[in-house]
Amino acid sequence: SDFIQMLNLLFIFSVPPVTPAQSADLKSFVHQESGFLSAHVGDNVTLRCFYDDDVQLLYWYKQTLGQKPRLISYFYKHAKNAALTDKFKNDPRFTTETKCGHNHLTIYDLRISDSATYCCVGSNFFHFEFHGFTSL
Repeated sequence: SDFIQMLNLLFIFSVPPVTPAQSADLKSFVHQESGFLSAHVGDNVTLRCFYDDDVQLLYWYKQTLGQKPRLISYFYKHAKNAALTDKFKNDPRFTTETKCGHNHLTIYDLRISDSATYCCVGSNFFHFEFHGFTSL
């Protein structure tokens, strides 16, 4: 059966507040295809994240219901490849495809435990941008 969950993702950063005038000057530099993604156990899915030249760092996070967000991968723009973290590093079902302008996360052979909300986060070292969430 399909497992779809809508979760609230909460991140706490020590970032100064942005005034309305400042926020009007900020442009979006990361875009994730967001919404609900319906898939079956055993399927393969690719979560897509696109970024522009201002992005220096990209992160993929996974949050399951009732849990804190877990870092899946990080990518420094001037590195060749994204790095998977912790248990994801040793799980061949998780891969990233990082090329100029995109950082996609693919999960192979879906399991029920993969049901979560995934978020691609971009940073230009001064701002962190969460621009969409995908619930799987």
